[in-house]
Amino acid sequence: MLFLADLELVRGGRQPLFRWIRWYYGPFSREVLDVLDALEELGLVSVDRVIDIWTLKTRKIEYRAVEASDNALGVLDDSVRLAVERVAERWRSRGLEELIRYVYSLPQVCGKKLGEVIELE
Repeated sequence: MLFLADLELVRGGRQPLFRWIRWYYGPFSREVLDVLDALEELGLVSVDRVIDIWTLKTRKIEYRAVEASDNALGVLDDSVRLAVERVAERWRSRGLEELIRYVYSLPQVCGKKLGEVIELE
């Protein structure tokens, strides 16, 4: 959904916040993970890592928001916060399959190969 929020911001005349590539389950941005890691250091998100017991490699990482404070919410500028809220409102009650179908039908994503950059502008 962050991809859709970024796309909405671009449609409103802003520069993209992240560099997106086509990946297995939708658009992916390494920059998003960097931001989440920084938020973890600030104590604003918690992280659960699931380790594969056979390979000892991280198999899954889940980021969860910690109780939001007014200070944390003040970090986002209003246009970003509103874009995230609009996308969340539209998609929160829909299934993942529908979301993925929609994203892959967008002209910016349709036809992109795995690992190819998705241009939002």
